This record gives sequence, structure tokens and C-alpha cells, in this order.
Amino acid sequence: MSERLRAIRQGTYLFLEAQRAGQKLLLCLDSGAGIHVVTPDAAVRLGIYPTNTDDRPVTGTAATVKARSLKLTNLTLGTTALADTDGVMVALPASLGGDGLLGYPLFAQLAVTLDYEAATVTLTPYTAFTPPANAASLPLRIVGNIPQVEVRLDGLAAWVELDTGSSGELDLNTPFVVKNEVKERYPKQIAMPTGVGVGGVTYGEVARAERLELGPFSLTKPLVHLSSQKSGADASSKVDGRIGGEILSRFQVTLDYAGKRLFLTPNTRFAEPFVFSRSGLLPIRESLDWVVFHVLPDSPASDSGIQAGDQLLLVDGRSAARLTASALNELLRRPTGTKIPLLLRAPSGRTRRVTLTLRELL
Repeated sequence: MSERLRAIRQGTYLFLEAQRAGQKLLLCLDSGAGIHVVTPDAAVRLGIYPTNTDDRPVTGTAATVKARSLKLTNLTLGTTALADTDGVMVALPASLGGDGLLGYPLFAQLAVTLDYEAATVTLTPYTAFTPPANAASLPLRIVGNIPQVEVRLDGLAAWVELDTGSSGELDLNTPFVVKNEVKERYPKQIAMPTGVGVGGVTYGEVARAERLELGPFSLTKPLVHLSSQKSGADASSKVDGRIGGEILSRFQVTLDYAGKRLFLTPNTRFAEPFVFSRSGLLPIRESLDWVVFHVLPDSPASDSGIQAGDQLLLVDGRSAARLTASALNELLRRPTGTKIPLLLRAPSGRTRRVTLTLRELL
């Protein structure tokens, strides 16, 4: 029998509440994780200890990091018992939040349907699974415990990882970008940090394509991240890139690893435009605070004199520390012409007020 669970949605991330021995865990559904992950704080709280003293390499988007192996037992999601499995303990970006990741073992055990609009996740044993009615069916490849799907970017075919743990649109790995001269296809690009994940910050250029085809669906003017990484998963030649939550959240998504199929049904967000930063301000979570990590040149943020290292205190009158990543992102991506007052604290301790007038940058 299927079980439909209420999820907590943060931007394009979906979190489920897991239980173990009366303790609660908030775990992000991450099809891009080849194994379950728990943070060190969560492991201590649950009394889960590493099964050995040797570090285990885990490849993140930016670099390979050291992790400790764990045995994860007696986890439940609602009334559904998860199979006991190995996992790893590793620190995750503060901006993600939560206690860890639900990776490959979940999707291998159960068919999983993500309804982003309703913020629900449906779990179905494969013995009881039937494909959703009226959904498009696409072939999946499972490589190294990660699902891959074929896309076409302005006619260029690529096999990319399907990553519900990524908040981006389409990321193309460095070898694929170089081999296919992708940067030469898009003369207007913005060099910038393109993401924060396990292993640190990734870098590259962001461009706007004309069309992205995913099975029978065509998405107009998507953003594409062109990696410049020389290490980490984004530098791998084993896969061409990954497709993330900003694309996937425009569908109801069903992952059927047993049948190697992906089922997609467009939702009401399908035709929404893809919005690039309109402020030029890229914040990152440091402990409980939001700090400016990068400022795009020739942007409202640079025009206002904002610099990397400035701490956000107030954003449009709201306490920045209380804003989730998705809430802060929504504020800074309001329509062109919107004025956003900010209260900032410089590394020197001096505070100042500025007002950003949002505009299109890409």
C-alpha cells in the first residue's frame, strides 16, 4: 500500500520527518546522493556512532571530502519502515538545513512520487506500484546509485543526473562544456559562484539558453550553469551534468528505479519564467547569519557599494537571520523595479542602510 506523507518544502527542496527510537530527524530527499547522509550533530543526538575509525571519501559537487561510515537502523517515515543500510556522517551546507539526506537506499526500496505543489511525498512498495495515469514516461539509467536522464539543450544531447537535492536548473560538467564548446554557444555569460554543496563552493558561468527538452516537454529560456570546476563531481567526465529542483519542481515527479523509468506530469509552474538574480547579491549562511559571499559586477548590489563579508541584518524590514534560504531568495528576485531596503553590518562593525532597485541582469 502507498503512504502519502506531508513534506516540508524549502524552495525546491522537499524534507521528510523521519523517526528513530522516538527521536525526530528532518531529512532532505536527494536522488543525487548515492547513500543516506546524517550530519555530525544529528548522529550525536541519535546516539549513532561511526562503525570504524577510517575516513571514507565522498565526492561532493566541489571536492572530495572525508566522511565516516555509519549503520542506519530502525528508521521510519510515517508508518513506512526503511530498510537498514549503511550511511555516512558528513557536514552539510548550513543553507540547506535539516539533519541529513535520504539518498539511493530509499529510492531503491520504494517508488517515490514528489508533488512539489502539494508538498507531499508518496512512497509505494515496488510490488504494489503502478505508473501514474497521464504521465509522460522517460527512461532512466542508474549509474553509481544515481539516476540519469537524457535532455537536449538547444539541440545538444546530454545525459545528466536527476538530482532532487540540487536547487538549480541545469548544470553542465566541465569536460562536457569543453568538449562541446558550450561556452561559445552563448556569448552572454556571467562568471560567478554557481552553487554551494558538499565539498564547498562551485564556480563557472551562467548563461541563458533558448530551449531545454526533457522527454516530450520543452522549457523556454532556462538558465544553464557551465562549470569551470577542476575537482569534485562537477569536473567528472562520467556524466554530462545534472538537472535540479528548479526544473523538477515544475512537475509531479515519480522515480521508479526498479523499472528504470521517470514519470513526469507538468504542474501550474511549468511555464513560469526562469529568473536570474536581480540584485547581484549572493548571500551564504554562516551559523545563524546571512553574509554576502559574492557581489556581481554591474549590478544593483555593486552599485550600492555592497561588498563580500557584509552581514545582512534586515531585508525589506525583516530580520535576515530569521529568513530561510528560499524566503531570502524570493525577496531578492522580486519583479524588476522593486526597491529592497537593506540594513548591513560591515566586518568592521559599522552598520549602514542601502536600497537596491532590482533589474534584469541576464
